[in-house]
Amino acid sequence: MAGPLFRRAGRIAASMAAVMLAAPVAAAPCWAPAAIGAARVQQFEIMLMSVSLRCRLVGVDLAGPFERFREAHKARLESVLGVLEEHYGARSSREGKRDLDHFVIQLANGFGGGRSDAASCQGFGAVLAELNATEHPAEALETFAFAMVRDPFIDGPRCPPEAGEKGLADQMPRRSAGSTARR
Repeated sequence: MAGPLFRRAGRIAASMAAVMLAAPVAAAPCWAPAAIGAARVQQFEIMLMSVSLRCRLVGVDLAGPFERFREAHKARLESVLGVLEEHYGARSSREGKRDLDHFVIQLANGFGGGRSDAASCQGFGAVLAELNATEHPAEALETFAFAMVRDPFIDGPRCPPEAGEKGLADQMPRRSAGSTARR
């Protein structure tokens, strides 16, 4: 037979469960196409940052090219952050800011243990060189981001398509005839 302390703990647990079930649960916002595109570019930037840090450990310094990339694409990278802030409600709530921070940390953690050898570092060095040398920075950024991050990490469901919305293939940036972007 259960003692009084055990019965009291059981009643408290049952009461807490009832309160938790009755409390409204904030639904995660669905990911609209613009937010998915922003997540892709954000993931690409974090990939490049992580690679540049890891490559330093094997003697390949990509810090300068990475900083030039960030400067050349500053406007688009800030725009991406704005879209993600809107998606999470980071400008209007502490929870939204926390959720955005958590999302970015998840992205960074995902690249923490990637391949770090001279060959992969040189490959990423070539990507950064191409991004830094292009005459059309916005097009190059979108093309490389799409090629290297086909299916970006998102932490919720995709929004249902709206009437007349283009499919994923139609959202892929178009390469100009003279583009040297690689897949």
